[in-house]
Amino acid sequence: MHDLLTVRALFFLSRSWTSFYTNSKTRPVIIITSNAKKDLSDPFLGRCNFHHIAFPDSDMMRRIIRVHFPELDNDLMDKSISAFYRVRQLDGIEKKPATRELINWIRALTADPDFKPKQLAKGDLPYLGVLFKKSPDYARAQAAVNGRRLN
Repeated sequence: MHDLLTVRALFFLSRSWTSFYTNSKTRPVIIITSNAKKDLSDPFLGRCNFHHIAFPDSDMMRRIIRVHFPELDNDLMDKSISAFYRVRQLDGIEKKPATRELINWIRALTADPDFKPKQLAKGDLPYLGVLFKKSPDYARAQAAVNGRRLN
């Protein structure tokens, strides 16, 4: 983070691996995004403005998914989003699935010629590994699905 403070203070940005250098007449604005909880230094945080973006509700998520899958069947969209929000509510999950995981999961579901959306309504959630990136989270979700505690 020290390099970012230097960029901001000196009005100069360089990326040596691309031979890009620039001077600025105004103080640069640096935007950093993160889903992670990280400890950042006090000098860095003192120069930051924070803006929290809330996780999308189901209506917003439908709009996001529609952008990525304009031809997606409404039944599959509704059932996958509903199942997605149910698995996000599981207790003890360290890294809840995010929008990217939902998009990838829908991609996996639509690629399976044997998959039927009614499976999701019954609590059968294939490809959980697409939703859960950490082994303990995957195991917890798999146990919940096998116990049909997601309905």
